[in-house]
Amino acid sequence: MAAGIDIGSDKQRSSPNLADYDAVRHGFVWPTPEETFGRRVDAPGCFNIGYEATDHHVAAGRGRRIAVRSIAAEGLATTLTYARLAEDSARFANALADLGIVPGERVFTLLGRVPALYIAALGTWKRGAVFSPLFSAFGPEPIRARMQIAEARALVTTARLFERKVKPVLGDLPSLKTIILVGGGDGGVDFDLALAGQPNTCDIAPTRANDLAVIHFTSGTTGRPKGAMHVHGAAVAHKLTAAYALDLKPDDIFWCTADPGWVTGTSYGIIAPLLIGSTLISDEEEFDAERWYVNLEREQVTVWYTAPTAERPQPPTPDRQRRRAAQPPSGDLGARCPEAADPRQLVADRDGRHHDLQFSVDADQAGLHGSAGSRN
Repeated sequence: MAAGIDIGSDKQRSSPNLADYDAVRHGFVWPTPEETFGRRVDAPGCFNIGYEATDHHVAAGRGRRIAVRSIAAEGLATTLTYARLAEDSARFANALADLGIVPGERVFTLLGRVPALYIAALGTWKRGAVFSPLFSAFGPEPIRARMQIAEARALVTTARLFERKVKPVLGDLPSLKTIILVGGGDGGVDFDLALAGQPNTCDIAPTRANDLAVIHFTSGTTGRPKGAMHVHGAAVAHKLTAAYALDLKPDDIFWCTADPGWVTGTSYGIIAPLLIGSTLISDEEEFDAERWYVNLEREQVTVWYTAPTAERPQPPTPDRQRRRAAQPPSGDLGARCPEAADPRQLVADRDGRHHDLQFSVDADQAGLHGSAGSRN
């Protein structure tokens, strides 16, 4: 059993989930979904990520908690509570049913970090369909390849991305029957209109732990992209790894900067924090140092998950230049990537003081095999 962990209630930040590494390591056995999340009285034997990430919290009296704060390009934030996210994802699931999408079919997204992304992902799972996110910076050919491999049935995107990146290869995608456009436009169903008038509850698909939930694609840099399949039961690993590796708790305000088109951006940018019951921060814009400082401070982020590659493009400050010059000429992680050795410096460089944050560095994105964390 996963010993030494209790994240079912709010805890003080000074009390880590992984209090005794050796004890947990020696006694660890992967728990079942029912042992991790509890038994669903309404659907014995069933397990669905969409339910566990939203309705589970509502049923436990935590519906008024903020689930997602999504920051738009112009800086305005949209707030979704767990209750609202449960309702909107149910509306999306009902809309998918009306559009003829059946359980097991593939629903792709080509979106940035916008509220519709989270609603679509959760609603897809509630419908029993399979969610597959695409990197919004992809061109038409990478998009075509992935949607052909997975036999995409539906796509949620914007009119601009559809015109530029999907329409040129639409003739090569015979399985793609439904286009849903966030913000409306020509060529598809308006996202808001599709949800309007739908009931705010739905019949959640009776998925089992081994039913397919997500298809993540590899980068394709070494050949044809490969689809990695995640089942609903993988939520156990998502929740426990976030609790252990990120020390994530229900009272945390969590920001993962990864794009949802890659595995980190979905597994730890959508699924894990919502399973735990944290508040998830997302930003539609890409890296901008001043904007990120403002986000960290204004949103009072307590756990920040980012990559050394995000900091590296910053203009070097005198302090950073001195720090790099002092690095020993060795092959260790700190020497190759000083940002990973002390990720707090990204925040400290601005005003000489550290924010009270838990940091996690995505070393895979930096081509490294190691990570660094720091806590005040």
